[in-house]
Amino acid sequence: MMTLIIPRKEAPVSGEGTVVIPQPAGDEPVIKNTFFFPDIDPKRVRERMRLEQTVAPARLREAIKSGMAETNAELYEYREQKIA
Repeated sequence: MMTLIIPRKEAPVSGEGTVVIPQPAGDEPVIKNTFFFPDIDPKRVRERMRLEQTVAPARLREAIKSGMAETNAELYEYREQKIA
């Protein structure tokens, strides 16, 4: 998918008057989690959350890591029970 930005009429227009932002080339690497919990694929997160390219890859990666850390902390006792 692509993002299309159409400027307001008051803004100075250059060229066609629209800017097309293509998807960046290449896949985002999978984010590794602990041995107990699954790794997270940013591409699948984008698809399921319908983010397209509205969120920069670095920002999405940081949000996923933060969510993983919170979830791992919340489920620490659960993990310990299952491992025992």
